[in-house]
Amino acid sequence: MRAIELVGVKELEETILPDPAPGPGQVVVRVESVGICGSDLSAYRGLHPRMVPPLVLGHEFAGEIVTTGPGVVGELVGSRVAVDPLVTCGVCDACAGGRRNICHRYRVIGGRPGLPGAFAELVAVDADLTWALPDECSYVSGALVQPLAVSHHAVMNRAQVVEGDAVLIIGAGPIGLGALLIALAQGATVTVTDIDAYRLAVAERLGAHQTFLAGPTDLNKAGGPTRPRIVLECAGGRQSMTLATATAWCRPGGRIVIVGNFADGVDGIDPVAMKANELEVLGSQAYVDSFGEVIEMVRSHRLDPIGIVSHVLGLDEAAAGLELLDDPNTEKTKIVMGAQSYELPGASRSFP
Repeated sequence: MRAIELVGVKELEETILPDPAPGPGQVVVRVESVGICGSDLSAYRGLHPRMVPPLVLGHEFAGEIVTTGPGVVGELVGSRVAVDPLVTCGVCDACAGGRRNICHRYRVIGGRPGLPGAFAELVAVDADLTWALPDECSYVSGALVQPLAVSHHAVMNRAQVVEGDAVLIIGAGPIGLGALLIALAQGATVTVTDIDAYRLAVAERLGAHQTFLAGPTDLNKAGGPTRPRIVLECAGGRQSMTLATATAWCRPGGRIVIVGNFADGVDGIDPVAMKANELEVLGSQAYVDSFGEVIEMVRSHRLDPIGIVSHVLGLDEAAAGLELLDDPNTEKTKIVMGAQSYELPGASRSFP
């Protein structure tokens, strides 16, 4: 099979690998669509502590089951599926308690040298990690289920957004935009802030009630009766202003959920404000039961994720896609590969 392998810092190599054979309880999925994640970019830059070459990236994907291994029950060949890439131990306290997302042994398909991902034509995965895609869900939408599950877990399970809530989302990347769509589906009033005007324009197009361009005066905008009960930090990175902004904006008795991945040692949450205002500060890691919920939301038309996609590329354009994602001067949100046959409103096939 054809695959794109990360072999060094900012170095991808198109290669031919043996077709994967399904082991007991596994299926082989022919990849139809795969998203490029920020963690893929971190690995490409040589900055990810665990995703190191040689490695076939790609953990946000959907496709068709073409082969099944021993012990797989049912006629699954030909099934359209989205794949949950989280591989967990199943026996630790977290897994036994229904919180596989915080299993300390968990690995991600496309995130370890022994677990090749979907920057390839075929991937072998455990059958119980596949989720059937209904006819209403395209392969492009199927590739978005994984990042949307991250957003869903943050909004529904951690923040527990309900109808009428005022929500502030900090960061309008794919996770923040997914959180916007899910919060809107819950009937919340949503404000989005980011440092990127293009992404704010996308948020407005997707239905955000208010947006503002982030800057040094953010903290001065806090206050008044419209302060949100829920603040979702979806930016992360090597900065702390978003945490200070979240603390300042959140109304007394409100809840801050940290969804973004931060560098080690980042400070920014004010313990004085946390105590005085009885703020709840929660982390949100991956997802638990959100895969099926997201698929059902797409099937029932409560969620249309296609507007998050800005670029559709071929698998052989993986390097160009990663360079596009790495360029701070270009306009982009979600980049999906291997889905050229889909006509996506607003999506582009051009890049610098």
